[in-house]
Amino acid sequence: MNFTLVGCGAWGRNYLKTIRTIPGIRINTVIKRDILSEDAQEIMREYGVTIANPWASRGENSDGVIVATPPQTHKEIVIPLLRAGIPVLLEKPVAHTYEDAREIIEAARATGTTLLINNIHLFADAFLSLKDSVIHQPIHIVSCGGNHGPIRSYSSLLDYAPHDLAMCLSLFDRQDPDQVEINKIDRPRGETYTIALKFGNSTAELVVGNGMTGKRRYFEVVQGIQRKTTIVYDDLADSKLTVNGLGVMKTQEPPLTRVVQTFAKSIIDNNRDWRFDYELNLRIMKIIQQGL
Repeated sequence: MNFTLVGCGAWGRNYLKTIRTIPGIRINTVIKRDILSEDAQEIMREYGVTIANPWASRGENSDGVIVATPPQTHKEIVIPLLRAGIPVLLEKPVAHTYEDAREIIEAARATGTTLLINNIHLFADAFLSLKDSVIHQPIHIVSCGGNHGPIRSYSSLLDYAPHDLAMCLSLFDRQDPDQVEINKIDRPRGETYTIALKFGNSTAELVVGNGMTGKRRYFEVVQGIQRKTTIVYDDLADSKLTVNGLGVMKTQEPPLTRVVQTFAKSIIDNNRDWRFDYELNLRIMKIIQQGL
């Protein structure tokens, strides 16, 4: 199975590194603006791909297209692909505005073409085990996701909030929260956002952004009232999953491998699980829009 990759920044390179370890799947073409640059030549040498101009190819000779470009470019890239019947794996967020996200989702629905938005933590073994373990309501969620940078031309809310919101909303059957409050805190370098959500008697307190002192990926769920259970997914810890402080999972298959495999399987047999849910991604963008 051959894929075209549009965009080759940090996440584009992650796809190149990951896909070359997956049997039967390869990237044959990378769409990149500066096709004559040293960076482009290095990518060709290292990964054995063809570098193409953005206007020279739109994935017609591939089984699917992976889009790893800034969110403000997603609409103009993704909608023509969907209308041409070309499956798309799209890096989060869906777009840089709710309206653009809605148009992309509407195009996917109208055409029936496969569209998978990469909310990567929904593919992590540790988070999926956490999700299966949450069986009591109400629950209280505390999460922290971000880094010291990068500084981009758009809000870091778009960079980091989709991760935490995707995990959070998936625990509430992807329903809309009853209340949303978002506050921005400017830092000497970057910014952080606090996001408070209320779902009936359950609550979530999220902190995201590029103004942190270092990388963070912590997601905690406390369930129960009298006998409380605390379950933590920490992607940066030795134990990826702990229950009441005891480590229960140390290793897991790389989530990006699972993302690519899920995308490929959906093309082969049209099998789309709950992680293809368009409403989940629209709810994420609806919440984010309130903080932009």
